[in-house]
Amino acid sequence: MTPGSRWRLALAHRLAPYFTAHPQIRALVVGGSVCRGFADEYADLELGVYWQKAPSETDRRAIHQTLQARADLFETFPAAEADQGQGADEDIYLWGDRSSGFQVDIKHRSIATTQRLLEQGESETQGVIREVIPLYGQDLIQQWKAQIPSDSDEQVRRDVYQQLDYLPRWLAPNWARQGEYLPLAQHQSAVFFALCGALTRLNRQHLPFVKYTARTMAELEIKPPHYWTRTLALLEQPLEARAAVLQQLVDDTFTLVQRHLPDLDTAPILARIFRPHGQLLQGPVEQTAWPPEQRHLLDQLTRNLGDLPLQGALLSGATSRRQLGRYVDWEITLVWPGPPNAQAACQAMESLGGQNLQKDQDGRRQGWRCGTIDIDLCHAELEDLTGSCSPEMQPLIATLRQGTPLYGQQWHRAWCSAIPPIATEQIGPTIDAVLGQIEWAWSNRIDVYAHRQGLPFFFGLLCYQVEALVRLLLALNKRPLIHPGNGDALVPHLQHLERAPADFGGRLEEVFHSSPVDAVTLHRQLLEETFELLAQHAPQTNWQAAQQSFRRLRRKAWVDPPANWQM
Repeated sequence: MTPGSRWRLALAHRLAPYFTAHPQIRALVVGGSVCRGFADEYADLELGVYWQKAPSETDRRAIHQTLQARADLFETFPAAEADQGQGADEDIYLWGDRSSGFQVDIKHRSIATTQRLLEQGESETQGVIREVIPLYGQDLIQQWKAQIPSDSDEQVRRDVYQQLDYLPRWLAPNWARQGEYLPLAQHQSAVFFALCGALTRLNRQHLPFVKYTARTMAELEIKPPHYWTRTLALLEQPLEARAAVLQQLVDDTFTLVQRHLPDLDTAPILARIFRPHGQLLQGPVEQTAWPPEQRHLLDQLTRNLGDLPLQGALLSGATSRRQLGRYVDWEITLVWPGPPNAQAACQAMESLGGQNLQKDQDGRRQGWRCGTIDIDLCHAELEDLTGSCSPEMQPLIATLRQGTPLYGQQWHRAWCSAIPPIATEQIGPTIDAVLGQIEWAWSNRIDVYAHRQGLPFFFGLLCYQVEALVRLLLALNKRPLIHPGNGDALVPHLQHLERAPADFGGRLEEVFHSSPVDAVTLHRQLLEETFELLAQHAPQTNWQAAQQSFRRLRRKAWVDPPANWQM
């Protein structure tokens, strides 16, 4: 057990009486990295509190006051929903506030809910109970642990297959040849998630590989030779060599799966991943390469949409470009010349046997299920996509630019060539909209994952933040926004930015050729310089509040507790 785990566990024991004094609390446990023994200086303390019935806000506030802690409630659910399996999650901070204090992550659950989820075989609940250290209510926790069955061979096969099926279609060589380092990094993130998950389950482990990837991989017996050394070395190689090493890691993992699970048929996954394709980054997905059942559904849907009075219909989002897989929903945007006729669209979907899952209050987005495929049906009005577009419409415009037209191809080509730049009066609102969308990602979680070498989450957060940075600069330069992470080419858009940090393109590329820790440092410097540009060229925006949030939302490192700490 690491020193960080030891003193956090001691803290949990000191906190326990403040919880167990409540008559409705039946058990208290320690979870997360502390219970597994490898908490580092960035780790919080995760407590699970099991109530006789779902606690009220008054119940929770009473504990906060007793602890004299500053509470930051980030997610709560009404009692009725809590009984359906949710509960209430919250953070409290000891010895300071959100930026200076020590975080205690508290998960409140009812006994009835937990018991039902265990009986249903819900994997997340089983994984939590399997690992926790009980501080109170040991008999109940041991009873729950005894209920969890050992992994059967069939369960392991099912889990390994599911993890491998998360692998994206193999476009790494395309992006590498074109120097598109951002989509390649996103591809890496998806591959790391899938491979680490598959190898973890192949070893019949349930470790939190996404947060402590290096430690998890080191403890696995079954893995490709020198797996982690090869993975880290990959980050410093040229893009094309990186794509080749990444593919070799995939091949080695499939070889191990076949050796240890010979009855598992992974041929369908390999056929989906490596089927022939063209240069997808420069154009839409070739629908002829889709699985037959999906292609048949799309043909039917296209015919039905042709009967509607539409300006155009497009495959949008991830489906239109690079992510074709079993776990990717379809997104289809209908562009209407006037107000959307949602009822007519519903009839078109129902004629396919579609089941209506949900819809927004304004009716602009509907969820459908056709067979095994979930479809997000979005409605847009032509007037909103032309002229000086509002900031709210910029993300939609960016999505539709890279969409694959199912109907109205000629209109789509003409519209793409005529997308206006962002009007001067819209620069401020557009920048504020982007800042508002990305503030949550500006905590130092990316620093933490770089420090822990948690590459799946690290690359995911890094790519998200880089996309946001690029969109800020595009708005500042009055350029239409793009979504480079969804397949839009990034590099050409960086060559003509007048208002940008010096040598922005070169320095951004360096971010993706550096170690995780160095990449974070380089990226933060670019973002600080972007704030300076916003102050100079867009002072009317909320850049100051965003900058303060960016600097403040960083978890403090706690190597040791405060001297003479008392609870």
